[in-house]
Amino acid sequence: MTTVAEARQQLLDKTALSQEIAADRSEILNSGLAANLEMPHPIFIHRGEGAYVFDADGNRYIDTSVGFGLHMLGHRHPEIERAIKDRTELGWMFGIHTTAQMKLATLLHEASPCAERKRSSQYPECTRAGGADSDDIGICGRITQGWGI
Repeated sequence: MTTVAEARQQLLDKTALSQEIAADRSEILNSGLAANLEMPHPIFIHRGEGAYVFDADGNRYIDTSVGFGLHMLGHRHPEIERAIKDRTELGWMFGIHTTAQMKLATLLHEASPCAERKRSSQYPECTRAGGADSDDIGICGRITQGWGI
């Protein structure tokens, strides 16, 4: 069985570049992650592929944080990657209505009765605020209500 000291040394031995990056940025950025508290230095992730992330030194890890939920399908899922590439060829932020909005609006509408355009007293959590934030609150309210939160 590996001791904590041995595991710590193994990590140090295989993460020279992460150690260098940590030293270079220590005056600029806080490590910020609770997971780093037990480690001799933060691990700096360079890329992700499927269920794995790879650090600056090329070491592979299972991505247990899944981008805090964002990467439930893994990193670089082919369908997600294709959709992002298709969208970026057209531009990515306009600040006004786009031709792509209806598809997302339809999916949200089908996923939650609270996502209806019409605000109804049947879903009071949808009527607490006055703009886009009320839609967000309403959608979150319907989801969390089902979880008993």
